[in-house]
Amino acid sequence: MAGSDVSYKKLKEDFVSNLSGGPAGEVNYVIGVAPVACLLWAVLQTRQSFFKSDTPLTLLVDYLLNVGVLLLSITLYANTPFLLWALLLGPALLVYLLPRSQPRRKPLVPSQNAVKPVSRPSDAASGPLSVLSVKPFLTNYRGGMLIVTCLAILAVDFRLFPRRFAKVETWGTSLMDMGVGAFVFSAGVVAARPVLKERAAGRSTPLAARLLTSMRHSLPLLALGFIRLLSVKGLDYAEHVSEYGHPPNPPPSAPPSFLTMAVWTAVWTALYFLATSYTWGDGLDVSRRLANLPYVLWVAAFNSGQILFYCLVDSLFFPAFYHATDAKTERDAYLAATSRVIRAYNRNGLALFLLANLLTGLVNMTVPTLHVGPVATMAILIAYSGTLTAVGVALDSYDVSIKL
Repeated sequence: MAGSDVSYKKLKEDFVSNLSGGPAGEVNYVIGVAPVACLLWAVLQTRQSFFKSDTPLTLLVDYLLNVGVLLLSITLYANTPFLLWALLLGPALLVYLLPRSQPRRKPLVPSQNAVKPVSRPSDAASGPLSVLSVKPFLTNYRGGMLIVTCLAILAVDFRLFPRRFAKVETWGTSLMDMGVGAFVFSAGVVAARPVLKERAAGRSTPLAARLLTSMRHSLPLLALGFIRLLSVKGLDYAEHVSEYGHPPNPPPSAPPSFLTMAVWTAVWTALYFLATSYTWGDGLDVSRRLANLPYVLWVAAFNSGQILFYCLVDSLFFPAFYHATDAKTERDAYLAATSRVIRAYNRNGLALFLLANLLTGLVNMTVPTLHVGPVATMAILIAYSGTLTAVGVALDSYDVSIKL
Protein backbone atom coordinates (compact mmCIF):
# COMPACT_ATOMS: atom_id res chain seq x y z
CA MET A 1 0.00 0.00 0.00
CA ALA A 2 2.86 2.36 0.85
CA GLY A 3 4.46 1.62 -2.50
CA SER A 4 1.17 2.41 -4.23
CA ASP A 5 0.94 5.76 -2.41
CA VAL A 6 4.48 6.64 -3.42
CA SER A 7 3.85 5.76 -7.07
CA TYR A 8 0.63 7.80 -7.12
CA LYS A 9 2.42 10.77 -5.59
CA LYS A 10 5.12 10.48 -8.25
CA LEU A 11 2.42 10.25 -10.92
CA LYS A 12 0.83 13.47 -9.66
CA GLU A 13 4.17 15.27 -9.61
CA ASP A 14 4.89 14.14 -13.17
CA PHE A 15 1.41 15.29 -14.18
CA VAL A 16 2.34 18.94 -13.53
CA SER A 17 6.03 18.77 -14.48
CA ASN A 18 7.96 19.40 -17.71
CA LEU A 19 5.11 21.30 -19.36
CA SER A 20 5.63 23.76 -22.21
CA GLY A 21 2.27 25.57 -22.27
CA GLY A 22 0.39 26.70 -25.36
CA PRO A 23 -0.16 29.75 -27.60
CA ALA A 24 -0.30 33.10 -25.82
CA GLY A 25 -3.33 34.08 -27.87
CA GLU A 26 -5.31 31.15 -26.51
CA VAL A 27 -5.03 32.61 -23.01
CA ASN A 28 -6.74 35.75 -24.32
CA TYR A 29 -9.61 33.73 -25.79
CA VAL A 30 -10.14 31.57 -22.71
CA ILE A 31 -9.92 34.24 -19.99
CA GLY A 32 -11.65 36.67 -22.35
CA VAL A 33 -14.82 34.75 -21.56
CA ALA A 34 -14.94 36.65 -18.24
CA PRO A 35 -15.53 40.14 -19.69
CA VAL A 36 -17.95 38.66 -22.23
CA ALA A 37 -19.94 37.17 -19.33
CA CYS A 38 -19.74 40.58 -17.66
CA LEU A 39 -21.26 42.05 -20.82
CA LEU A 40 -24.23 39.67 -20.62
CA TRP A 41 -24.61 40.51 -16.91
CA ALA A 42 -24.62 44.23 -17.75
CA VAL A 43 -27.27 43.78 -20.46
CA LEU A 44 -29.52 41.83 -18.08
CA GLN A 45 -29.06 44.50 -15.43
CA THR A 46 -29.61 47.58 -17.58
CA ARG A 47 -32.33 46.27 -19.90
CA GLN A 48 -34.33 44.02 -17.56
CA SER A 49 -33.20 45.13 -14.06
CA PHE A 50 -32.61 41.45 -13.41
CA PHE A 51 -30.16 41.86 -10.52
CA LYS A 52 -31.87 44.77 -8.74
CA SER A 53 -32.83 42.49 -5.84
CA ASP A 54 -31.08 39.54 -4.25
CA THR A 55 -33.20 36.42 -4.70
CA PRO A 56 -32.14 32.77 -4.97
CA LEU A 57 -32.70 32.96 -8.74
CA THR A 58 -30.63 36.11 -9.27
CA LEU A 59 -27.80 34.79 -7.09
CA LEU A 60 -27.82 31.51 -9.03
CA VAL A 61 -27.66 33.32 -12.38
CA ASP A 62 -24.96 35.60 -10.99
CA TYR A 63 -22.92 32.54 -9.97
CA LEU A 64 -23.46 30.83 -13.32
CA LEU A 65 -22.38 33.90 -15.30
CA ASN A 66 -19.37 34.96 -13.24
CA VAL A 67 -18.12 31.60 -11.93
CA GLY A 68 -19.76 28.79 -13.88
CA VAL A 69 -18.88 30.26 -17.27
CA LEU A 70 -15.21 30.59 -16.30
CA LEU A 71 -15.24 27.00 -15.07
CA LEU A 72 -16.58 25.86 -18.44
CA SER A 73 -13.97 27.91 -20.29
CA ILE A 74 -11.06 26.07 -18.64
CA THR A 75 -12.62 22.59 -18.82
CA LEU A 76 -15.38 21.50 -21.21
CA TYR A 77 -15.02 24.47 -23.59
CA ALA A 78 -11.23 24.76 -23.36
CA ASN A 79 -10.84 23.73 -27.00
CA THR A 80 -13.77 25.82 -28.27
CA PRO A 81 -13.70 29.15 -26.38
CA PHE A 82 -15.31 31.05 -29.26
CA LEU A 83 -18.34 28.76 -29.08
CA LEU A 84 -18.72 29.80 -25.44
CA TRP A 85 -18.36 33.43 -26.51
CA ALA A 86 -21.20 32.92 -29.00
CA LEU A 87 -23.39 31.27 -26.36
CA LEU A 88 -22.97 34.41 -24.24
CA LEU A 89 -23.13 37.07 -26.94
CA GLY A 90 -26.27 35.56 -28.50
CA PRO A 91 -28.46 35.95 -25.39
CA ALA A 92 -26.87 39.36 -24.73
CA LEU A 93 -27.96 40.59 -28.15
CA LEU A 94 -31.43 39.09 -27.74
CA VAL A 95 -31.98 40.68 -24.31
CA TYR A 96 -30.65 44.01 -25.58
CA LEU A 97 -33.19 44.02 -28.43
CA LEU A 98 -36.09 43.30 -26.07
CA PRO A 99 -38.06 46.27 -24.71
CA ARG A 100 -36.55 47.75 -21.58
CA SER A 101 -38.37 46.72 -18.41
CA GLN A 102 -40.29 49.48 -16.68
CA PRO A 103 -40.75 49.82 -12.92
CA ARG A 104 -44.21 48.71 -11.82
CA ARG A 105 -44.48 51.03 -8.86
CA LYS A 106 -46.62 54.12 -9.27
CA PRO A 107 -45.08 57.36 -8.05
CA LEU A 108 -46.43 58.46 -4.69
CA VAL A 109 -47.83 61.99 -4.42
CA PRO A 110 -46.75 63.46 -1.08
CA SER A 111 -49.40 65.10 1.04
CA GLN A 112 -49.01 68.80 1.79
CA ASN A 113 -49.68 68.12 5.46
CA ALA A 114 -47.27 65.21 5.66
CA VAL A 115 -44.61 65.46 8.32
CA LYS A 116 -41.16 65.47 6.82
CA PRO A 117 -38.88 62.81 8.30
CA VAL A 118 -35.89 63.94 10.27
CA SER A 119 -32.81 63.57 8.15
CA ARG A 120 -29.96 61.59 9.68
CA PRO A 121 -26.30 61.70 8.69
CA SER A 122 -26.56 58.21 7.21
CA ASP A 123 -29.50 59.29 5.02
CA ALA A 124 -27.84 62.41 3.67
CA ALA A 125 -26.03 62.77 0.41
CA SER A 126 -22.93 61.64 2.35
CA GLY A 127 -20.74 64.47 1.18
CA PRO A 128 -18.72 65.21 -1.93
CA LEU A 129 -17.24 62.66 -4.29
CA SER A 130 -14.02 60.96 -3.32
CA VAL A 131 -10.96 61.72 -5.41
CA LEU A 132 -10.13 57.99 -5.49
CA SER A 133 -13.54 56.37 -5.74
CA VAL A 134 -13.81 52.64 -6.40
CA LYS A 135 -14.46 52.04 -10.09
CA PRO A 136 -16.81 49.20 -11.13
CA PHE A 137 -14.69 47.96 -14.03
CA LEU A 138 -11.63 47.45 -11.84
CA THR A 139 -13.77 45.52 -9.36
CA ASN A 140 -15.01 43.31 -12.21
CA TYR A 141 -11.49 42.84 -13.58
CA ARG A 142 -9.99 41.80 -10.26
CA GLY A 143 -12.97 39.66 -9.32
CA GLY A 144 -12.69 37.71 -12.56
CA MET A 145 -8.98 37.14 -11.98
CA LEU A 146 -9.61 35.93 -8.43
CA ILE A 147 -12.30 33.53 -9.58
CA VAL A 148 -10.31 31.98 -12.43
CA THR A 149 -7.30 31.58 -10.12
CA CYS A 150 -9.34 29.82 -7.44
CA LEU A 151 -10.84 27.54 -10.08
CA ALA A 152 -7.51 26.72 -11.72
CA ILE A 153 -5.63 25.71 -8.56
CA LEU A 154 -7.98 22.74 -8.12
CA ALA A 155 -8.88 22.06 -11.75
CA VAL A 156 -5.20 21.63 -12.66
CA ASP A 157 -5.13 18.37 -10.67
CA PHE A 158 -7.76 16.78 -12.93
CA ARG A 159 -7.24 15.42 -16.42
CA LEU A 160 -10.15 17.49 -17.71
CA PHE A 161 -7.99 20.59 -17.27
CA PRO A 162 -5.74 20.85 -20.38
CA ARG A 163 -2.03 20.42 -19.65
CA ARG A 164 -1.23 23.44 -21.83
CA PHE A 165 -3.05 25.62 -19.26
CA ALA A 166 -0.83 24.48 -16.36
CA LYS A 167 2.36 26.29 -15.34
CA VAL A 168 5.24 25.71 -17.73
CA GLU A 169 8.56 24.35 -16.52
CA THR A 170 10.76 27.23 -17.71
CA TRP A 171 9.90 28.56 -21.16
CA GLY A 172 6.46 29.16 -22.65
CA THR A 173 3.07 30.69 -21.97
CA SER A 174 0.04 29.25 -20.20
CA LEU A 175 -3.14 30.30 -18.44
CA MET A 176 -1.72 29.70 -14.96
CA ASP A 177 1.48 31.57 -15.79
CA MET A 178 -0.68 34.53 -16.72
CA GLY A 179 -2.59 34.09 -13.45
CA VAL A 180 0.60 34.68 -11.48
CA GLY A 181 1.44 37.77 -13.49
CA ALA A 182 -2.11 39.09 -13.30
CA PHE A 183 -2.00 39.11 -9.51
CA VAL A 184 1.27 41.02 -9.54
CA PHE A 185 -0.12 43.44 -12.13
CA SER A 186 -3.31 44.10 -10.15
CA ALA A 187 -1.22 44.69 -7.04
CA GLY A 188 0.81 47.24 -8.97
CA VAL A 189 -2.33 48.99 -10.21
CA VAL A 190 -3.56 49.61 -6.66
CA ALA A 191 -0.13 50.19 -5.08
CA ALA A 192 -0.29 53.87 -6.02
CA ARG A 193 -3.53 54.42 -4.08
CA PRO A 194 -1.93 55.38 -0.72
CA VAL A 195 0.56 57.67 -2.47
CA LEU A 196 -2.18 59.39 -4.46
CA LYS A 197 -4.28 59.81 -1.31
CA GLU A 198 -1.37 61.48 0.45
CA ARG A 199 -0.76 63.79 -2.48
CA ALA A 200 -4.43 64.75 -2.59
CA ALA A 201 -4.32 65.53 1.14
CA GLY A 202 -1.05 67.46 0.79
CA ARG A 203 0.95 65.25 3.14
CA SER A 204 3.56 62.51 2.97
CA THR A 205 4.45 59.54 5.18
CA PRO A 206 8.11 59.03 6.08
CA LEU A 207 9.84 56.13 4.35
CA ALA A 208 10.55 54.37 7.67
CA ALA A 209 6.86 54.42 8.60
CA ARG A 210 5.89 53.01 5.21
CA LEU A 211 8.44 50.23 5.53
CA LEU A 212 7.15 49.31 8.99
CA THR A 213 3.58 49.23 7.67
CA SER A 214 4.60 46.99 4.78
CA MET A 215 6.44 44.63 7.13
CA ARG A 216 3.45 44.45 9.46
CA HIS A 217 1.15 43.57 6.57
CA SER A 218 3.62 40.95 5.32
CA LEU A 219 3.97 39.07 8.62
CA PRO A 220 0.62 37.20 8.38
CA LEU A 221 1.48 36.09 4.84
CA LEU A 222 4.92 34.96 5.96
CA ALA A 223 3.37 32.94 8.79
CA LEU A 224 0.85 31.39 6.39
CA GLY A 225 3.69 30.48 4.05
CA PHE A 226 5.52 28.61 6.81
CA ILE A 227 2.30 26.84 7.82
CA ARG A 228 1.80 25.76 4.20
CA LEU A 229 5.39 24.54 3.97
CA LEU A 230 5.10 22.51 7.18
CA SER A 231 1.73 21.03 6.21
CA VAL A 232 2.92 20.04 2.73
CA LYS A 233 6.03 18.36 4.10
CA GLY A 234 4.25 16.81 7.08
CA LEU A 235 1.39 15.33 5.03
CA ASP A 236 3.73 14.20 2.24
CA TYR A 237 1.60 16.17 -0.22
CA ALA A 238 2.56 16.03 -3.89
CA GLU A 239 4.42 19.20 -4.90
CA HIS A 240 6.18 20.62 -7.91
CA VAL A 241 9.57 22.16 -7.24
CA SER A 242 9.03 25.08 -9.63
CA GLU A 243 5.57 25.97 -8.35
CA TYR A 244 5.22 29.57 -7.22
CA GLY A 245 2.74 31.08 -4.77
CA HIS A 246 0.42 34.01 -5.32
CA PRO A 247 0.75 37.52 -3.92
CA PRO A 248 -1.99 38.99 -1.74
CA ASN A 249 -4.98 40.75 -3.18
CA PRO A 250 -5.18 44.42 -2.14
CA PRO A 251 -8.38 46.48 -2.13
CA PRO A 252 -9.73 47.90 -5.38
CA SER A 253 -8.79 51.37 -6.54
CA ALA A 254 -9.31 53.90 -9.29
CA PRO A 255 -7.70 52.85 -12.59
CA PRO A 256 -6.73 55.10 -15.50
CA SER A 257 -9.21 56.43 -18.04
CA PHE A 258 -10.58 54.50 -21.01
CA LEU A 259 -8.38 56.34 -23.54
CA THR A 260 -5.29 55.84 -21.40
CA MET A 261 -5.93 52.11 -21.11
CA ALA A 262 -6.44 51.85 -24.87
CA VAL A 263 -3.11 53.56 -25.53
CA TRP A 264 -1.20 51.45 -23.01
CA THR A 265 -2.77 48.25 -24.30
CA ALA A 266 -1.48 49.09 -27.77
CA VAL A 267 1.96 50.06 -26.46
CA TRP A 268 2.50 46.91 -24.37
CA THR A 269 1.16 44.67 -27.13
CA ALA A 270 3.48 46.22 -29.71
CA LEU A 271 6.50 45.91 -27.40
CA TYR A 272 5.62 42.28 -26.64
CA PHE A 273 5.52 41.39 -30.33
CA LEU A 274 8.79 43.25 -30.93
CA ALA A 275 10.45 41.28 -28.14
CA THR A 276 9.14 37.86 -29.21
CA SER A 277 8.82 38.07 -33.00
CA TYR A 278 11.50 36.17 -34.91
CA THR A 279 10.85 38.19 -38.06
CA TRP A 280 10.67 41.77 -36.80
CA GLY A 281 12.03 41.55 -33.27
CA ASP A 282 14.50 39.81 -30.98
CA GLY A 283 12.81 36.41 -30.98
CA LEU A 284 12.93 36.05 -27.18
CA ASP A 285 10.99 33.31 -25.36
CA VAL A 286 8.63 34.02 -22.48
CA SER A 287 9.63 32.72 -19.04
CA ARG A 288 7.60 33.17 -15.87
CA ARG A 289 10.34 31.63 -13.73
CA LEU A 290 12.88 34.17 -14.99
CA ALA A 291 10.31 36.99 -15.12
CA ASN A 292 12.09 38.19 -18.25
CA LEU A 293 11.15 41.13 -20.47
CA PRO A 294 8.81 39.17 -22.80
CA TYR A 295 6.90 37.83 -19.79
CA VAL A 296 6.54 41.31 -18.28
CA LEU A 297 5.36 42.76 -21.59
CA TRP A 298 2.93 39.88 -22.11
CA VAL A 299 1.41 40.36 -18.65
CA ALA A 300 1.17 44.14 -19.11
CA ALA A 301 -0.45 43.84 -22.54
CA PHE A 302 -2.94 41.16 -21.49
CA ASN A 303 -4.10 42.88 -18.30
CA SER A 304 -4.30 46.30 -19.92
CA GLY A 305 -6.55 44.75 -22.56
CA GLN A 306 -8.73 43.10 -19.92
CA ILE A 307 -9.17 46.36 -18.03
CA LEU A 308 -9.92 48.12 -21.32
CA PHE A 309 -12.71 45.65 -22.12
CA TYR A 310 -14.29 46.01 -18.66
CA CYS A 311 -13.96 49.80 -18.94
CA LEU A 312 -15.77 49.69 -22.28
CA VAL A 313 -18.66 47.71 -20.77
CA ASP A 314 -18.92 50.23 -17.92
CA SER A 315 -18.84 53.22 -20.25
CA LEU A 316 -21.59 51.81 -22.48
CA PHE A 317 -23.99 50.41 -19.89
CA PHE A 318 -23.37 52.30 -16.63
CA PRO A 319 -22.59 55.94 -17.50
CA ALA A 320 -24.59 57.10 -14.45
CA PHE A 321 -21.68 56.14 -12.20
CA TYR A 322 -19.42 58.67 -13.90
CA HIS A 323 -22.06 61.42 -13.73
CA ALA A 324 -22.72 61.08 -9.99
CA THR A 325 -22.67 64.35 -8.05
CA ASP A 326 -22.32 63.04 -4.50
CA ALA A 327 -20.87 60.03 -2.71
CA LYS A 328 -24.21 58.33 -2.00
CA THR A 329 -25.35 58.52 -5.62
CA GLU A 330 -22.00 57.21 -6.76
CA ARG A 331 -22.16 54.34 -4.26
CA ASP A 332 -25.64 53.35 -5.44
CA ALA A 333 -24.48 53.46 -9.06
CA TYR A 334 -21.45 51.33 -8.16
CA LEU A 335 -23.65 48.68 -6.55
CA ALA A 336 -25.92 48.65 -9.61
CA ALA A 337 -22.93 48.24 -11.95
CA THR A 338 -21.20 45.37 -10.13
CA SER A 339 -22.16 41.78 -9.52
CA ARG A 340 -22.89 40.64 -5.97
CA VAL A 341 -20.66 37.60 -6.49
CA ILE A 342 -17.81 39.69 -7.91
CA ARG A 343 -18.00 42.13 -4.99
CA ALA A 344 -17.94 39.24 -2.53
CA TYR A 345 -14.74 37.84 -4.06
CA ASN A 346 -13.15 41.29 -4.04
CA ARG A 347 -14.07 42.05 -0.46
CA ASN A 348 -12.53 38.92 1.08
CA GLY A 349 -10.35 37.78 -1.79
CA LEU A 350 -7.33 36.71 0.23
CA ALA A 351 -9.46 34.81 2.76
CA LEU A 352 -11.34 33.05 -0.06
CA PHE A 353 -8.06 32.25 -1.81
CA LEU A 354 -6.73 30.65 1.39
CA LEU A 355 -9.99 28.70 1.75
CA ALA A 356 -9.59 27.59 -1.87
CA ASN A 357 -6.12 26.26 -1.06
CA LEU A 358 -7.45 24.36 1.96
CA LEU A 359 -10.29 22.85 -0.07
CA THR A 360 -7.84 21.95 -2.84
CA GLY A 361 -5.67 20.09 -0.35
CA LEU A 362 -8.71 18.36 1.13
CA VAL A 363 -9.91 17.20 -2.30
CA ASN A 364 -6.47 15.95 -3.28
CA MET A 365 -6.08 13.98 -0.05
CA THR A 366 -9.50 12.33 -0.35
CA VAL A 367 -10.03 11.94 -4.11
CA PRO A 368 -7.70 10.26 -6.65
CA THR A 369 -8.02 13.21 -9.01
CA LEU A 370 -6.05 11.59 -11.84
CA HIS A 371 -8.50 8.68 -11.99
CA VAL A 372 -11.72 10.73 -11.96
CA GLY A 373 -13.87 10.97 -15.09
CA PRO A 374 -15.28 14.17 -16.65
CA VAL A 375 -18.71 13.96 -14.99
CA ALA A 376 -17.32 13.45 -11.49
CA THR A 377 -14.68 16.12 -12.14
CA MET A 378 -17.32 18.71 -13.02
CA ALA A 379 -19.42 17.72 -10.01
CA ILE A 380 -16.44 18.23 -7.69
CA LEU A 381 -15.47 21.55 -9.27
CA ILE A 382 -19.05 22.85 -9.17
CA ALA A 383 -19.37 21.89 -5.49
CA TYR A 384 -15.99 23.49 -4.78
CA SER A 385 -16.74 26.75 -6.59
CA GLY A 386 -20.23 26.85 -5.14
CA THR A 387 -18.83 26.52 -1.62
CA LEU A 388 -16.34 29.34 -2.18
CA THR A 389 -19.03 31.58 -3.64
CA ALA A 390 -21.52 30.82 -0.86
CA VAL A 391 -18.94 31.63 1.81
CA GLY A 392 -17.98 34.86 0.06
CA VAL A 393 -21.58 36.02 -0.39
CA ALA A 394 -22.42 35.07 3.21
CA LEU A 395 -19.51 37.12 4.55
CA ASP A 396 -20.56 40.04 2.39
CA SER A 397 -24.19 39.72 3.53
CA TYR A 398 -23.14 39.99 7.17
CA ASP A 399 -20.80 42.89 6.34
CA VAL A 400 -17.72 40.89 7.36
CA SER A 401 -14.30 41.82 5.99
CA ILE A 402 -11.49 39.46 6.96
CA LYS A 403 -8.21 41.35 7.07
CA LEU A 404 -5.10 39.16 7.12
